[in-house]
Amino acid sequence: MAAGQHLVVGNGEEFVRLRAEAFNIGTGVQTSDQQVYDTIAEATGYPEPPIYGEERKGDVKHSALDWSKAKRVLGWEPRYTFAQGVAKTVEYNREQLGL
Repeated sequence: MAAGQHLVVGNGEEFVRLRAEAFNIGTGVQTSDQQVYDTIAEATGYPEPPIYGEERKGDVKHSALDWSKAKRVLGWEPRYTFAQGVAKTVEYNREQLGL
């Protein structure tokens, strides 16, 4: 999660060079679907449990992004945990909506 973080990439020439590259932007910490749901539900105060469908071949059960390329090429590294990023995102959106 890159909540609250913005990447600014130099001049236009540098942007053209980098736009064909892919970068993982995340915490580097493995996170399950249930952990994502629980974190968002807690941050928003949503009380209902998740509803899961049948497992399908190829479903991703856990995800952990390796951000070392972003660090090497862009000098980027995560500043927040996943939970902190979600909380900051919810807070920002509530402020924007006047909630």
